[in-house]
Amino acid sequence: MSFCILLLLTLYGSIRAVQEEGRISSNLPMLMFASMFIAEVSAKQSMLTIAAFGKPIPLQEKQAYPGLGAMTINGATGKNFLIGFVFGAIVCFLPFGWIGLLPYLGACASALVILNRSYAHFGGLNGDGIGTANEIGRVTALIILAVILNLSLNGYTGGL
Repeated sequence: MSFCILLLLTLYGSIRAVQEEGRISSNLPMLMFASMFIAEVSAKQSMLTIAAFGKPIPLQEKQAYPGLGAMTINGATGKNFLIGFVFGAIVCFLPFGWIGLLPYLGACASALVILNRSYAHFGGLNGDGIGTANEIGRVTALIILAVILNLSLNGYTGGL
């Protein structure tokens, strides 16, 4: 419960940070729409990343069926990952150019960190790990986007 509350507070804080950086810009609604769009695409790609590179937790003795997470993990192939990755990169590139790709890549990297921790603690991946990658990927993308907007709107890395 504590981690859910922390995640929601971090999500709220990251949305507010993007909004505060966008107040300098003349088109705040479009900036917020594009930022949330990139965050959602990044979140879904982080789910595909963790499923494509993960292996399900081995079945226990009295477990009747493998679970929906195992079915998702077994269905995610390298080809699906590559198609999703290229399509997501194009979609994230459209609103912000190269700046839109960094949150996308950060969300994918966060999924690999979650996968590493899942292997260390559980010996595999389940559906809850896929959902975690979704939520953490969204927050990671928003935080990276807020930092990039802060730097770009203040003249360090160029504008939008």
